[in-house]
Amino acid sequence: MDVCFLETVYDIFEIPLVVVQEDSAVCQIPDNGASTLSFSKERELFDELVRFFRRREGSPAIYMENEYIYFGGFSDPENLRCYIWGPITRKDLDQHERRAYYHIHNSATGMEIKKCGTDHVSKMLAMVYYVETGKKTGHIEIPFESGNLRFDHWNSEEKMEHYQLEQSEEERGHNSVDYENELLRIVKSGDVAAMKNLMNIEPMESDEIGVVAVNSHKRMEYLVVAMITLISRAAIESGVNPEKSYELSDIYMQRLEKCRNAAEINIVGGKAQLAFTQLVQDEKKYRSTVVCVERCKDYIAKHLRKDFRVGDIAPAIGVSRVYLTRKFSETEGMTIQQYIMQERCSHAANLLKYSDYPISIISEYFCFSSQSHFGVQFKKIYGMTPNEYRNRNRYIESYGSGSQDGA
Repeated sequence: MDVCFLETVYDIFEIPLVVVQEDSAVCQIPDNGASTLSFSKERELFDELVRFFRRREGSPAIYMENEYIYFGGFSDPENLRCYIWGPITRKDLDQHERRAYYHIHNSATGMEIKKCGTDHVSKMLAMVYYVETGKKTGHIEIPFESGNLRFDHWNSEEKMEHYQLEQSEEERGHNSVDYENELLRIVKSGDVAAMKNLMNIEPMESDEIGVVAVNSHKRMEYLVVAMITLISRAAIESGVNPEKSYELSDIYMQRLEKCRNAAEINIVGGKAQLAFTQLVQDEKKYRSTVVCVERCKDYIAKHLRKDFRVGDIAPAIGVSRVYLTRKFSETEGMTIQQYIMQERCSHAANLLKYSDYPISIISEYFCFSSQSHFGVQFKKIYGMTPNEYRNRNRYIESYGSGSQDGA
C-alpha cells in the first residue's frame, strides 16, 4: 500500500500505525520512535495482535485490550502484511492511567494513545481495507473481539433458555445518573444509531460504580449486570413482551459468567445495549405495521359499498402508498386489492344467503363493474357462481342443521 496514503490517513485520524510483514515491523507511522508502541519491548502483545488479525482471514476487526484501550486492523493475505492501528482509547486517560499503561508495556512515556470512538475507527478501517484489497465492508459489520473469545458470531437468539430472572434491586450500582437516564431514554426510543453514538462518546465507566469490588473485573461485571437489569425493564416499559425481555437478559447474564477480563465484560455490555435497543425498535416497527394495516382495513370496511381506488387509502390514513402496500402484503399475505375483493365477496355472500335481492343489484351494491365481473371474482373465492352459492346456502339455512348433513 502507498505509504503516502497511509500518512494521509494518519494526518486525518492521528492514530499511529504499524505495518507488519512476516514477524517484523516494516513501517511505522509516525516514524519518530516515541509516539508508536514499541513492539520490540513488548513482544507478547505484538505476537498476540499479529496472530489475532491474521486469524481474521483478511477482514478488519477491533481488538479490545481492556475496557478502554483497543487496536484496529486487518491482514492482507496476498502480500502477507498486517496493518495495526493503535493503541487507541475510548475515554480520556489521566496521568496515572497513562503511566500504568506505559509501565505494563515497558514503553516510552511519550507514546501516543489517541482518544477516538470505535465508530470512527471502524469507518477508517473500512476505507483503508477497501483501498488495499478492493473489498467493501460496512463499518457497522466490523466485529469487536478480545483475545481468543469471539463475540461477532455469538447469537443470543440461538441460546434462548427459559428460566426466571433473578436480580436483586439492592445489587444495582450507582453509575452516573445522567448517563443512566440517557441510556434508558435511547433504549425506550429503539434508536440503534443513537445507542451506537452513546457507546462511542460515553463508554461505561467502571470506576463510577463505587467500592463494590476490589478489582476492575468485578467492578465492570457489577456495572453490566445492573445495566442489563435496567435496560431489560426499559424494554418492557416500551412494549416488549416481558418474557422475551427476561430471556434476552438471562442470555447476556450467562455470557458474563464466561468473561475472563473487564474488556470482555465491556464487549458483552455493549452487545446487550444494542440488542435491547434493537428489540424495542423491532417491537415499535411491528406495532406500527399492525396499526397501519388495521387502519387500512377500517377504511376498506367503511368504503366497501363505494367506488374507491387502492391509491385513495394511503393518503387518507397518512402513510405512503409504497409502505402501505408492502406492509399489508407482509402482514396479510395478499395484496390490498385482493383483500378488498375478498371482503366485497364475503359481504355479498351474506346477502345471497339472507336476502332475495337480485344478483345484479348485489353486484352493483358492492361496486363490481358488472354482474359478469362479480360472478368471476366470486367463483375464484368460493369455487361456485353466486347463483349456485345462493341455492346451496338457502337450503341449509331453511332446513337447519339436520338438513345440512344431507345437503
